[in-house]
Amino acid sequence: MNLNGRLEKFKKLLHEAPPRISIILSHLDPDSMGAGGNMQEICDSFGKSADIYVAGKPDRKMNEAIINQFHLNFIPVERFVPKGEGKDFIVLLDTPTLNDARLKNLPPVKFNIVIDHHTRPTNLPAEDDTSWYWYESCGAACSLTTYLIKELGVEIDKDKVNNTANLAIIGILADTKKFTSLSATQFDREMFCFLGNYVNQKRINEIFFSTLDVEFWDIIHMASDKERRRFGIKTSITYVEELQFEFRHYLETIADMLITTGGIYTAWIWSYVDGRIVGNVRNIDSELTLDRKIKEVAGEDGGGSKDNSMGAFSFTPPEMLLAVNKAMQIEVIKSWFEKKVLR
Repeated sequence: MNLNGRLEKFKKLLHEAPPRISIILSHLDPDSMGAGGNMQEICDSFGKSADIYVAGKPDRKMNEAIINQFHLNFIPVERFVPKGEGKDFIVLLDTPTLNDARLKNLPPVKFNIVIDHHTRPTNLPAEDDTSWYWYESCGAACSLTTYLIKELGVEIDKDKVNNTANLAIIGILADTKKFTSLSATQFDREMFCFLGNYVNQKRINEIFFSTLDVEFWDIIHMASDKERRRFGIKTSITYVEELQFEFRHYLETIADMLITTGGIYTAWIWSYVDGRIVGNVRNIDSELTLDRKIKEVAGEDGGGSKDNSMGAFSFTPPEMLLAVNKAMQIEVIKSWFEKKVLR
């Protein structure tokens, strides 16, 4: 990795920043929280304090475990109040677009530093003297912020169980699916090895063994029912009839499990959630353009994939289906999905 001299501008901006910096996260997941923790440490090394503002809720058991175990304090993004032109210094992390819908409750602001591990947006404004953008395709945002920690020589307290290395290494493991994701790179592996010099294995175990609610076992029981699941030559698909919103993320967990089936290259799972058809896809088939396939199934605005290894969809059922009972709706959607994706 080489920032081609751009690290000097990053350092200059932080040196000249006001004493208090705002870090914005569009969501709470291990990678986002780890990147935020790294950035707080970086700000502290420059003598600056940093508040982390977040959109959304933890939702998942693992995210709640991280917040509790690491004693993290986040401020709802709705409570962010701009100080006025030139008085704010704002860092945006792990968000693929400056216009992320998840930040709809954030007042209009200028982002001074933006760091993300997805493809650089085509509509990104040009940098000026007070802005610095770093988009680099890799498996985790934590890898990018860890690189900054390393290059800046930020000290990590190895004996502190809640140090930023523990939080960041959990973020890398989670976002790269423990290095099984197609988006994982050699750069992620190098940053993982660097962090490995400072981590506490007990703390990592506590987090990765705190990922499920008891309700998961009912959900996996439904999804694994032989009347629901179907296996094609290269593709699998299953469904859960209806799912409470707070357990929506378990569709991802089950998709992760399905893709480990021998001979399966693409795994789909769907459910009804609050009147919408929602689901997740996992893919290891390099010949399949997952984003295009999801849009073919769910519509141009119904979902997609950023890295070809994982994707999601959410769309309303056809209006004609609303005229029949729920059992018939499920049966029709099941048949339709199987025709669309099984191969």
